[in-house]
Amino acid sequence: MPGRRPKPNNLKILQGTHRPDRSRVRTSDAPFEAGAPSKPSWLDAEAAAQWDELVRELADESGILSPAHFGIVLVACQYFAQYRRAQQFIEKNGETYETVTESGSRMIREYPQIRQRAEALAGYRKCLNDLGATPTQGPRVQRLPDGNQTELPGIARFLNS
Repeated sequence: MPGRRPKPNNLKILQGTHRPDRSRVRTSDAPFEAGAPSKPSWLDAEAAAQWDELVRELADESGILSPAHFGIVLVACQYFAQYRRAQQFIEKNGETYETVTESGSRMIREYPQIRQRAEALAGYRKCLNDLGATPTQGPRVQRLPDGNQTELPGIARFLNS
């Protein structure tokens, strides 16, 4: 969606710019509650280990994770597993291989895993930024209130209708 993200109403009130006549109630203003999302059983070993590490750091120690973060944590762990597989291949086989062109000349090419590793690392880094789990994003993220939230606000009404 183009344009700026709308500010939460609470922030507008604190800044003194809130106008009730122009304000609409948004479910996104409802606070999430801290808690750990459930780990899927089908994750591979690398992704499952990363899941445990991320959830320990972000839910247990930092208190910035909620069950609503399931999707982004899942994507981050999948990117991490892709990165590790590509890195292991590169460590075993090197970064380049030799091939022969149609004319018979020798050519050195880069393995596809080089690009896969870079793309997985970029995706993982973006997920960590979205979660507030990088040194630059960490100070900007607030701890969530404690509680036992099991779903996104309002989603149960949508699913049950």
